Amino acid sequence: MKNKNYIIKYNTKNLNLQIITMNESFYIYIGDNQMLFENLFLSIPNRINNNEKTEQSLLPENISCTTLIEDEMNVLAEILIKFLVSKLKIPIYLSFNVYDPLLIKDSLFIGFLQENILKLLIKNQIKKEN
Repeated sequence: MKNKNYIIKYNTKNLNLQIITMNESFYIYIGDNQMLFENLFLSIPNRINNNEKTEQSLLPENISCTTLIEDEMNVLAEILIKFLVSKLKIPIYLSFNVYDPLLIKDSLFIGFLQENILKLLIKNQIKKEN
């Protein structure tokens, strides 16, 4: 298991990002510097189509997402985690603790997180395999 901490900047806001690389999955924390753990989500790819024994395309509807600790960030967290799982095809745990109203209402914010976190996860996945 490897633990990496990052600070990503969106406009003028710094967000703490912690990525724990596990054997076949990732744990991701996104939030402020208080590192409060107020929610937890788990998303798992549904890989096999039982009828054809072939890999399904991982669209959001083909990904299971469970809320382990619930709060008001469920909708945004589910969008983010399903995107990441669809790209990496491995289980991901997510603690999404961003409560800044300006960020939450910003239509570009989730896309920014998707792109930047995916780059970091791919980088961590490649390092793990070497």
